[in-house]
Amino acid sequence: MSTLLKRFIIFIFSILIFTKFLHAQPILEWDVSENAAYYQVYYSEHEEVSSFNNLTPIRADTNSLDIATIDFECNKTYYFRIKACNACEQCSEPSDSVLHNVINAVVVLPSIPSGLTLTF
Repeated sequence: MSTLLKRFIIFIFSILIFTKFLHAQPILEWDVSENAAYYQVYYSEHEEVSSFNNLTPIRADTNSLDIATIDFECNKTYYFRIKACNACEQCSEPSDSVLHNVINAVVVLPSIPSGLTLTF
């Protein structure tokens, strides 16, 4: 294999890894619960169970949820709890919480302005 081809392969591989890292999405996952038809996902800025009581859950039909679609505020910590629900809509007690620190990684920055001109 030529040196040029090796460099090209390394270059392409580096781009793929960088792109994967750049577009990495936070995924919330948990173990499958026996007899669960779906799950209710709750999140709050407070860890106490009582802070989750009046929240509207997000429905998850599998044991994972792409949380990149949630409109988090930067530089805050959010706690998640899960309830497993059966087909009769009876739900378990909430799970223990897991936290997610939101830094600027989830924020999509606007594109760089272009076409800058100065006219007189």
